[in-house]
Amino acid sequence: MTARRLAPSPWAVAAVGTALLLSVPIAAVLSSLLRPSIAVWAHLWQTQLVELLTNTAALLIGVGIGTLVLGTAFAWLVVAYRFPGRGIFEWALILPLAMPAYVIGFAFLGVFDYPGPVQTAMRAWIGDRAALPNLRSWGGIVLVMTLVFYPYVYLLARTAFREQGLATLETARALGRSRWRAF
Repeated sequence: MTARRLAPSPWAVAAVGTALLLSVPIAAVLSSLLRPSIAVWAHLWQTQLVELLTNTAALLIGVGIGTLVLGTAFAWLVVAYRFPGRGIFEWALILPLAMPAYVIGFAFLGVFDYPGPVQTAMRAWIGDRAALPNLRSWGGIVLVMTLVFYPYVYLLARTAFREQGLATLETARALGRSRWRAF
C-alpha cells in the first residue's frame, strides 16, 4: 500500500498566511534591533529620550495606581455589598473591555475636550469661564487610561474576593475589625 499524501486544509493555509502577514511588522522591528544606528540613538538621547522615558514612567505609575485603586474598589463594592442593581453594575464595569482603548480615548476627547458638547453646553449654561481640566495633560491622560484599563484589575480582584468568600470578612468583623480593617 502506498501512503496517500493529504493536501493541506484551506483553513490551515489561510491561518498560516494570516500569521505570516501579521508577523511582518514584528519582524521589521526585530530586524532593526539587529543593526542599531548609533547616530540615531545619540540624537534621541540628546533631544527626546530622557523626556519620553520620564513621561512613560510617570504614566505607568499614575495609571498603575489609578487602576489598582479603582479596580479593587469596584470589585470590593460588588462582592462585599448587596444593593439594588448590583448585578447590572457588576457586569457594566467590564464594558470598557468591549472597545479598543484608542477608540475610548478619542471618544473622551470628542465629548469632553474644549470644543466638545459637554464644555460647549457648560459655557452656554454657566458662562464663558466654565471649563473642565484639560484632557491632553498628564492628569487627563492618566484619568482616561485608568478608566480604560481598570477592568483588568477589577476582574482579577473580583475573582479573588469571591474565592476568599464572605466568611473571612464575617470572621474579621466578629473579631471587632471595621469593614476597612477587614478588607
